[in-house]
Amino acid sequence: MLFTSLAWTPSLRAALVSTVDVNVGLSSLNVKAENYSKTLASTSAMEINYVLKHAVASAAYVISFTEMFRGNGKDLPYSLLSFGARYYTSGFNGSRLLLDQGVSAKVWRATPFIGLHVGMANVSIDDFNASIIDISPRMGVELPVTASLLGQAQLVLQSGSAAGSGSQSTISYTGISAYLGIVIVDF
Repeated sequence: MLFTSLAWTPSLRAALVSTVDVNVGLSSLNVKAENYSKTLASTSAMEINYVLKHAVASAAYVISFTEMFRGNGKDLPYSLLSFGARYYTSGFNGSRLLLDQGVSAKVWRATPFIGLHVGMANVSIDDFNASIIDISPRMGVELPVTASLLGQAQLVLQSGSAAGSGSQSTISYTGISAYLGIVIVDF
């Protein structure tokens, strides 16, 4: 009860800011099963993130959807829904900074971040389709373009595995993705 009342105080709500990231890029996954190994490469990967930033902690909570639209001649070979967190090592863009004698200013600068996402991926290659638990550490930077639009670059390391049951084998993948995109701050 005490946590609930503290969580919704006006000062805390003022510290939460929502943004939306839309990124496009390149992705390469090495998929392995018992007697199977294949690289899934795509130049049409897209990631959409809803980000809830907590200004006081320089942290963010993320809901993410990732899709490869085409890879190795197949349509939609990879989809991922994940939840994660980011830590902005030098604070957020547009945060207020208190200067000398009570004067405040908004700060616009490159803001690097590190993060970790965990989610459920669907991989569909050749004759098999598998649901796999994905763990994706990532790092990136947000760069100011205008007061309500930021540029973003991300590097994502992906790994996932699913243990088979009965006669099915274990399926796993590792890979890397590079994204460029925009962050919509005011919507």
